Amino acid sequence: MKNKILSFLLTVYLFTLTGISYALELPTESTVPGGVAIISIQVDGKPEAYFYDRKVMVLGSSNNWKAIIGIPLSAKVGTHDLQVKTNGIETNYKFEIQNKDYETQYLTIKNKRKVNPNEQDMTRIIKEKKLISKAKTHWSDNENVSLNFIQPAEGPYSSPFGLRRFFNKQARRPHSGLDIAAPKGAPIIAPADGTVINTGHYFFNGN
Repeated sequence: MKNKILSFLLTVYLFTLTGISYALELPTESTVPGGVAIISIQVDGKPEAYFYDRKVMVLGSSNNWKAIIGIPLSAKVGTHDLQVKTNGIETNYKFEIQNKDYETQYLTIKNKRKVNPNEQDMTRIIKEKKLISKAKTHWSDNENVSLNFIQPAEGPYSSPFGLRRFFNKQARRPHSGLDIAAPKGAPIIAPADGTVINTGHYFFNGN
């Protein structure tokens, strides 16, 4: 009898630890352009969730699901809908995106074609944009993904995420990455497994 009780308590303890570990895996919620929204979904079966027709990650278990929404930098402030589909039934979950003011950077570019591309450049840019857009729509139903990210290398931030850029006084897209000015040969401290789905040398992005 004691062994059964001990086994039961151990099961409850491990289940609790799993719940705590799972909670820690969730990213920090920040419902701003460029941030992350976490929406709770209470349904029995695992739902599918879409944000403006793009599938989003859903984690959790029966009747306790979390939709993890990556909010584009281009998102407008205001009320937005998350479309949730379960067993043929579609439900909208509303959430608010708040304003955030990112830093501004003004750059002078000597290569004028990088600011005002010519006709040949535009043909290349349009072709590359289609390839990049296709790569970004790739989806993998892999639930064994850690969301507890750490900085991949040590060094100062040379270009922060969301930086609003002006090239020769002309507005361009915000910076959608995070540049770390690590010295050449610095170790990568956060490698992770992944699948390469696209490579190339691009007009704006380089290699």
